[in-house]
Amino acid sequence: MSIDLKIQNLCDHKVNWEVGQLQSDRKSVLFSKPIASSASLTVRVNNVDIDPSEYVVRVRDDVVSDDRPFYVVLSRKVKDYQPLIEAQYVTLSTFCRKCAGLKYGDDFEYLNDRDIRTCKDEELLLQMVEKYIITRVGSNPFHIWIGTILYTMVGSKITDQDLLKSRMTEQANNAIEMLKSVQKQMQSTGREMTPGELFGDLLFMQVTQESDPSLFTITVRFTSQRGKQLEYEQLVNLKSSRQGTTIS
Repeated sequence: MSIDLKIQNLCDHKVNWEVGQLQSDRKSVLFSKPIASSASLTVRVNNVDIDPSEYVVRVRDDVVSDDRPFYVVLSRKVKDYQPLIEAQYVTLSTFCRKCAGLKYGDDFEYLNDRDIRTCKDEELLLQMVEKYIITRVGSNPFHIWIGTILYTMVGSKITDQDLLKSRMTEQANNAIEMLKSVQKQMQSTGREMTPGELFGDLLFMQVTQESDPSLFTITVRFTSQRGKQLEYEQLVNLKSSRQGTTIS
């Protein structure tokens, strides 16, 4: 049975110790992102936490916008000339700098016991499909055969939509065939692998163009050898190297 670190996790949309802007009244402090929950807010001045009873959260009424800046009003004026005022809070997903609104982050997640979250079986298979499709081929010096050239399409001039979709489909297909080949080689060496982590049958693959002509979605539906059906979607943005992934 194989186990890997889980690299895609739900984002907590947490802003860690952002430096606030103290206003002229020496009590109001502005922060750049909306505060989704007052309960998530922790404020400190010069590295000393402030009790929640000593401040309130308000919204700037002088700004007409859906993303009006939030600010904190302290109960007492700050007397230091140049205080360091910081806040830690959870923001809304659309304003999150960690996941860019995708709601998932490609980063490790620590559990309550401080261990790192791992994945196995079908969850591992989904992650492997993602790795093989989104990795730039040749970029991993230890596994240079893993990946596709999807990233080289960033910045491409969109002239022939059908050709682009055909190239993306071909790259995704090649990546899956490589994954299946590697799994067979691993099994031939006597490595124990569960039916859940082994690629079964490719049921469906489609590349569709979104309303924005520079956006394409690759959808792959497949099964594990245990028979469980899985689906993976990859958003390819030809204007940006930042891609989005959905797995289910």
